[in-house]
Amino acid sequence: GAAVSRMAAGCHGERVVVETGRSSVASPASIAFVEGLYGQPGNVSVAMRKGFGSALQAALAHVGAGPSYMLAPFAAGGFVAHPEGHLEVWFACAPSAASHMRAVLRVAQLTLADHAQNGTVRIFARVQTGWRPGERIARLLAMRPSPEPDATGCTLWEHDP
Repeated sequence: GAAVSRMAAGCHGERVVVETGRSSVASPASIAFVEGLYGQPGNVSVAMRKGFGSALQAALAHVGAGPSYMLAPFAAGGFVAHPEGHLEVWFACAPSAASHMRAVLRVAQLTLADHAQNGTVRIFARVQTGWRPGERIARLLAMRPSPEPDATGCTLWEHDP
């Protein structure tokens, strides 16, 4: 509730940090933190596609492209704002997030709901076709695969609030 409301305020540019016991939620996400998530073997990147030459390129592309959040020390996510007004979801987490996944997904679900509240913004993700961890997280975030083809070798997943 209150933590997510304060997080929504972070999408307007100011730094917001909320302590939640063993972790902290901050907005915007740190580029170094996101680079670390993308660059570590065993981490799940639901960024949700390939095509970045390095973890740093992926982090720079995502953190600088729209609202971002990190649940330190194990997850980060956010949105890439497209010129048409659409928001593309990205998400990355470390294996240590497994025992906290319920809380991580709850924060993500509430953040998605906040951004989709008026229903006029299209929210979607690109998940590497056939990549089961990415597909599972997209489903848990109330997304459904779209029949719309994608030229990047990914399946488009639409947020279904």
